[in-house]
Amino acid sequence: MLLLAFRAAEPLGLWDGRRGSGILGVLWALPIAAPIFLAITRRVAGKPSGRWLRVLVTTAGCLGVLLASCAPESKFLPYPRIDTCMAPGFELERFEELRQGMSAQDVKAVAGPPLFMRDGRWGYRVDGSPDVIWSYSGDHCAAIGDYAWQAFEVGFRNGSVVAISRRWRYD
Repeated sequence: MLLLAFRAAEPLGLWDGRRGSGILGVLWALPIAAPIFLAITRRVAGKPSGRWLRVLVTTAGCLGVLLASCAPESKFLPYPRIDTCMAPGFELERFEELRQGMSAQDVKAVAGPPLFMRDGRWGYRVDGSPDVIWSYSGDHCAAIGDYAWQAFEVGFRNGSVVAISRRWRYD
């Protein structure tokens, strides 16, 4: 059943697209999987072992949905940024104030120092062909599991902001 739910979610782009995640894909597929599941269990319900089989299959289905909520690299819906590490003092409201054309000093005055800096040719691409990227967030902050994370990045070319990125990363 769980495999059916994942397969039904793939064509909709819910696994790793902007519209959702693996968990959302499972939840969208449950209305399709539930009638199939009930039809299978009703066929065996009249047999002596049918009641126990129905309990077993129902329990397995519930555990499958619970495990799907821990699907790797998907958004953890109760707290989507659970696996996002932020730079010390980072505030999303302040990040929203950044604009193209600002200098590195202006960015530091508004958003503070980045978590790390990297060459614009390495790692995830950012629009505007920057030569340096300041990253205000990183991956692997969840105590348990590995979920999607949100990257907050500022791209500079020749000392001036050319790109401001807020993207979900599913790696």
